[in-house]
Amino acid sequence: MEDILLHLLRTTPQIHEFSVQFRQTDSAEWFYIRHKLDQSRRKSVKYGFVKLYVDHDGKRGHAEFIAYPSHTEEDLKHLIDDAVASAKLIENQAYVLPEKAEAKPLLETVDRIELGKKIIDFTFAMEAKYQGEINSFEVFTNTHTIRFVNSNQTDVTYGVNDAFLEMIVNANDGEKEIELMREWRFASFDPRQMEIRYEEVFREARDRASAMPTPDLKKADLILGGENVKELFGIYRSATNANSIFNKASTFTQGQNVQENAVGDKISFTMTDRLAASCANAPIDEDGVLLKPVKILDQGFFTTIWGESRYCQYLDVKITGNLKNMDVASGSKSLSEIERSNAIEVLDFSSFVVDETSGDFGGEIRLGYLIKDGVKTAISGGSINGNLLELHQNIELSVERQDIDRFSGPLKIRIADVVVSGITAA
Repeated sequence: MEDILLHLLRTTPQIHEFSVQFRQTDSAEWFYIRHKLDQSRRKSVKYGFVKLYVDHDGKRGHAEFIAYPSHTEEDLKHLIDDAVASAKLIENQAYVLPEKAEAKPLLETVDRIELGKKIIDFTFAMEAKYQGEINSFEVFTNTHTIRFVNSNQTDVTYGVNDAFLEMIVNANDGEKEIELMREWRFASFDPRQMEIRYEEVFREARDRASAMPTPDLKKADLILGGENVKELFGIYRSATNANSIFNKASTFTQGQNVQENAVGDKISFTMTDRLAASCANAPIDEDGVLLKPVKILDQGFFTTIWGESRYCQYLDVKITGNLKNMDVASGSKSLSEIERSNAIEVLDFSSFVVDETSGDFGGEIRLGYLIKDGVKTAISGGSINGNLLELHQNIELSVERQDIDRFSGPLKIRIADVVVSGITAA
């Protein structure tokens, strides 16, 4: 299929440029109900993700489709014809694909079977250590071999892997049953990082069963950790992206001190091609741009616009490529300082909503802690809301770090003066 598809793309007159990602994914899956293996299976999937470009009337259009090994040459011709017709309906400003890139092969694949068994054994060990109760869990491990080819003679093959774990845990305080679901995605198995997550979910389940209603605090310091930090920092990632800036969805200006008059930690972050736990590591992006780390914010100053080739060309800035990993510098506070009194720490939201355009964030509290006079009290209900771009002058970042999918950065953060709407009087 690969040779036939590439030949057709190269010899179709209407196509001016193209790129293809040929992917083979080999996966292993395990499904456990408590300690009993309910199902196990293996599978292998191949396909080609095609993006083609058609220039017309001084504009450029593009279209995408997926090609499978089962497609005949006639099938592929029909897919290409349909995509060309679709591309002619799009009228974007002109842009071009990058010149030929020479990328070193990135080979990060592991034995997916051994990785899965390691995760399963570790799961049972953590359940015993922290006296948890697992209702069920699923483990998926994948190895991906990717060949990227474009019309500018770039031809790079690389391999990556990822794992996905979904777990349901139970807790019972004698009066009510609590059920919590957690899911984690990661590329490398780090027992130290994973133990933090297991201990947290077993503790959350027990505390949720005895949680008190959230008091109506009006405003309080908010502590967030884990995936919630990653989601919140997506505001900076989006605001500095070439796409957002070109389309006027960002208020940031290159060279601006976005944390002017800051009294807390100043934010620095890099967009990078590789992180230890990321499932999105790649030496090259979907257009064929060779990827390298780029410093975006430096002590609160917006130094570099980053993003895919098309929008960097529109803004006439250096092309960084579509980097997918965010590496945030640690802050100045230890965990004990972050978790000091007179704050509310939210571990779990019914839904944590972050508007990356406006900076607004909020969510209903499923489980948190009121920290007062050195005592942590489990709470549930009520909600928090604020605007990061209005509050980040007084933000504190932990020295301790976390590595999760597409993000490396502070384990916890603390933001002053967040609105807390409770369900009882304080």
